[in-house]
Amino acid sequence: NDDPLWLMAAAEAATVAGDQSGYRRLRQLARTLAERDAPVFWNSYIGLFQGIPTYLAAKNAGLPAWMEPTDIFECMALADNVARTIAATSLQALDSFYGLAANGYLPVTPDSLRRNINTRMWLPNLGRYSGLLYGSPAYPVQLLSSDNAAMALAILGGVASDAMTETAVRRTPVADTGIGHCTPEWNDTLPAAPPSGLLRQALWTAVCARSGNEAAYSSAVAALLYRRLHLLTADSRPTDGSADRAVTSLILRGLLGMRFIAGGIEFAPFVPENLPGEKVVEGLRYRRSTLTIRISGTGNAISTFTIDGTPAEPFLPADMEGNHTVTITLAGASALRGVANITESAGNAMPPPPRVSWNNERTAAILPSGGNGDSRYLVYLNGTLAEEIYRDSYTLYDAPETTTALFAPVNSDNATGFAGAPYTYIPTGQRITIPAAAVGRTGTRIVSDKTAAARLVEQNRYRNRNMTFEVEAPRAGTYLLDVRYINGLGIVNRQRRAVLRRLEVNSQPAGTLVFPQLSAAWWDKNLGEQWQELAARTNSLPVRLESGSNTVTIRYHQPSPVYLDPAHNTVLIESINLTFLHS
Repeated sequence: NDDPLWLMAAAEAATVAGDQSGYRRLRQLARTLAERDAPVFWNSYIGLFQGIPTYLAAKNAGLPAWMEPTDIFECMALADNVARTIAATSLQALDSFYGLAANGYLPVTPDSLRRNINTRMWLPNLGRYSGLLYGSPAYPVQLLSSDNAAMALAILGGVASDAMTETAVRRTPVADTGIGHCTPEWNDTLPAAPPSGLLRQALWTAVCARSGNEAAYSSAVAALLYRRLHLLTADSRPTDGSADRAVTSLILRGLLGMRFIAGGIEFAPFVPENLPGEKVVEGLRYRRSTLTIRISGTGNAISTFTIDGTPAEPFLPADMEGNHTVTITLAGASALRGVANITESAGNAMPPPPRVSWNNERTAAILPSGGNGDSRYLVYLNGTLAEEIYRDSYTLYDAPETTTALFAPVNSDNATGFAGAPYTYIPTGQRITIPAAAVGRTGTRIVSDKTAAARLVEQNRYRNRNMTFEVEAPRAGTYLLDVRYINGLGIVNRQRRAVLRRLEVNSQPAGTLVFPQLSAAWWDKNLGEQWQELAARTNSLPVRLESGSNTVTIRYHQPSPVYLDPAHNTVLIESINLTFLHS
């Protein structure tokens, strides 16, 4: 889902443009997106949005092969959550500037989402953000690798604190060619310098400027210019303008330190000491004015700032019209000399996830999927790091409650990779299974076997549109609810679009169930015959049940705008499962 990134960019463009009529259209669209996205992607149990941007879902991005669509859907990406926070913050600032009534763009306040990001995704021992939470919607595990573009956005967008910014800039490894896609890299087969790397480097350069770290900033500027010059002599050059935009970003966001707000432009210039001399930007159009900006000196301490020769605060009001000249003189001093983590490469690759085979309910064999064969793993139980082991087997303790276990490999460079597929141990009496035939009208023409059809409930816009039933909970607490359904309905759903259903518990919204329809071509993954398995499970939703009777409703949902033909919006449900987590 790239809507959050698009909305963040659109809100920034609206802030720069100052077009109130255009902004009114944008805020209405933002409200529509919020109403559509929150029921589907918001994980109220964790306090973050689920889903990942498309660049992390690409075939070579590095997600583990065990992840099926429901596993990917349950992931919580730094990029999406940061983009939503920045977009909502910008939109609220514009609402205030234009005197418009407050508009709800998130299920929570931007400050609340910001706190949740920093609590759930910051890795204090590593000095960076986790790029992804994965493995369970109730007990997600932090991936010990950053998404560096998303981390840069978190810093530039004010999500990260000053202390986090200083630590990230000081500790993130940077090579001569710039910062890597991730730290450590998710996939060692990614191109060394894809065109998108220039834009990522431009973001990181602005981050280093914001931090005031002279050493890191100088190295970031050098890496960006090196990449740009390399492209000038390369046989194949990007034709999308990304190279020029990266240099423009360096000038505006880095050297001039321009930050756009609704009322004008704030300046916080920073020129590294190895780029002395006067620099001139001419013909820069901003709303109803055309600017010439002259900057001389180095460092980030402003000696003089004038507008048309008149001393002023480092701020240009948005209501200025016509031609104007801004002159900036820097005092030649930096607030922080700083250090940079310069390395031969931007980061090592993560080890591949292991293959985990559970011999019985509590004993696992852990098989490395390549690498040097080291048997070193971090053991996560219910999302918490429980221990580090140096063996290829594990025995789970006799847990009294439902426990999800994951094993993340650690290589000789101390890089930690994705864990193997999660395993959930469910003690006796902790799971409730409700046959669909007990709560809905059975029978379907889709399945020719009448015995099998009698166990299934077909749900579409005509049949069982709203399945409402009672669940007797032996005790109050949080349960994970999932639905077992028939997979691969290519006869009905020819494009194999994911079917969505809204869940309500005791008349309160409880999230969205996703019913992917797999095919042999899904991601070109080597699934063998797995895609043809008759039954599959939806994503799991944490729900609160009271002791005794609870009313559960699975509602038919037709997305708008329509991406799935209503005639194909059909699912065959076999059972509903509820697993007790805790009181």
